[in-house]
Amino acid sequence: MDRNTVIALVLSALVLIGWGYLTKPTPEQLERVQRMRDSMENVRKQEEIQRAQAQQSSTQTSIQQTNSDGTQEVFALGNFSSRATGENDFYSLSNDKITLTISKRGGRPYSVKLNEFRTYDSHPLYLFSGDTTVFGLTFSAANSNSPINTNNLFWEKVATQTTDSSQILTMRLPVADRQYIQYTYTLYNNQYHVDFTVEVINMAQIIRSNYFSFDWLYWVPRSEKSLKWERQRSTIYYKYQAGDVDYLSETKDDQKRIIEKVRWVAFKSQFFASILLAKEPFNELTLKTQTPTDPRFVKEFALNAFIPYGGNPVETHSFTFYFGPNKYYELDKYGEGFQRIIPLGWGIFRWVNRYLVIFLFNFLNGFISNYGIIILLLTIIIKLIIFPLTYKSYLSTAKMKVLKPEVDALNEKYPKKEDALKKQQAIMDLYKRAGVNPMGGCLPTLLQLPILIALFSFFPSSFELRQQAFLWADDLSSYDAIIHLPFTIPFYGNHVSLFCLLMAIANIVYIKMSDQTSLSSSSMPGMKTMMYMMPIMMLFIFNDYASGLSYYYLLSLLITIGQTMIFRRMVDEKALHAKIQANKAKPVKKSSFQKRLEEAARQRQNQKRKK
Repeated sequence: MDRNTVIALVLSALVLIGWGYLTKPTPEQLERVQRMRDSMENVRKQEEIQRAQAQQSSTQTSIQQTNSDGTQEVFALGNFSSRATGENDFYSLSNDKITLTISKRGGRPYSVKLNEFRTYDSHPLYLFSGDTTVFGLTFSAANSNSPINTNNLFWEKVATQTTDSSQILTMRLPVADRQYIQYTYTLYNNQYHVDFTVEVINMAQIIRSNYFSFDWLYWVPRSEKSLKWERQRSTIYYKYQAGDVDYLSETKDDQKRIIEKVRWVAFKSQFFASILLAKEPFNELTLKTQTPTDPRFVKEFALNAFIPYGGNPVETHSFTFYFGPNKYYELDKYGEGFQRIIPLGWGIFRWVNRYLVIFLFNFLNGFISNYGIIILLLTIIIKLIIFPLTYKSYLSTAKMKVLKPEVDALNEKYPKKEDALKKQQAIMDLYKRAGVNPMGGCLPTLLQLPILIALFSFFPSSFELRQQAFLWADDLSSYDAIIHLPFTIPFYGNHVSLFCLLMAIANIVYIKMSDQTSLSSSSMPGMKTMMYMMPIMMLFIFNDYASGLSYYYLLSLLITIGQTMIFRRMVDEKALHAKIQANKAKPVKKSSFQKRLEEAARQRQNQKRKK
């Protein structure tokens, strides 16, 4: 890594910082949004307190009371008292992709198994399962002194139906023959999505609320090799009706109350998601993520939303669930922006992943099944695209090496600090007369930088790499440990990843080769130490990262080292020096811009003389 590379990295960082500064909201905009939120918060504050108290009372376990004679007297449930007890049962809808199990208790999704996939330790893969799930409606009812929670009541299976394209299950919570709440689940053949319909029939005399509080909560079971990365890549995403997609914090517990219209909510883990799409957007909801202490679980996700109820004879609310993998093209086909839950980076980095990396991965996967080979071909294709610029970069560095004795002479001619400007002008004049562009080595690095940063986001999130083995790595989306240590090294971990180690070694070799053709050691004394520190830093950063990314960086470095060795044989430094000397003898053609600058300088000097 020579001086030009470092300059390119610094310039790129400055561009990113500048863009973030220019696009950040103004204080006036932030203040206006805050005033609007504070106003709405004050209006709803009392109502929220009442709802919290109602929900707290609904979670009490004393729904039933046992008399001294051993009989059970159900109280506080009014018209729903008959649904408080019963024998639980389960009903399944299944296709090639998913198996959805519905519980009689709550009429709710009890578990979702993805039939095509397994966990890292070869067990069946569940998005959620068992009593770690809450799903139901809460509302006030006549003849009841506490809120009704449908999650705790026993429903009836009304009907199951199988058609050529789907399976349909209908669950009902009845009060009377023509008074009931009904859930309908429709699972389509060879699809990951399930249509879900809530119908409220003739319940105006029973339900005393003008809304339903809808709760969906579950604990995400662990399914990947690295629990640390699975937790850091799991959170709740949501999409505003206006089109923007946002998410809760991935690295810490988070909670957010949203009072704008929301189109869908996604409970997203590292490689899988449960997405709830509402036909009529939610007007108000609260989202929450929490990290369990139990290592069997990744995150706890919770959604609390409010569904309006107008007391009409028939009211219907329609939803669609997506239970499946975070595959870009699979999510994209729904046309609802589901693919935005895949963290591909922002701005230009997302474009690189979307239109270059994902396209090439899927194109090459049509011919090749081994993703290690696909990453190799991807690296070669990218290197071929920028090969002409890489050659020009090396040529520019070689020219600067040839001119090093003359640069050293100028350093001796202007040894004082107050002559630094004169020295810099003399060096730039030397480069100009010799036809050397000192920034010529920056362009290849600037072009590669968006790709490198984009891949940093892509590899840990790429479903295509999940459980894909190559050489000693059993999963290119996770670390490739060859040695497990009996202790933990701070910031490094308790294992040694071989691709990461090889990448660091290759980086040191490349820096050593670059140091022989650069001026960094003389013109920037501290640069050499900093460059050799970077492989050490990357060793700590990438040891626990996706091995596919370390493998890509290793291949990129090896190809660059090979190119450098070939360029050295191609470029004759003596002939290059002679050509530079010939260029210096030619008159320098000034650009119109430079002429204008010189004319402006002369005019300023003339004005000073007149004064």
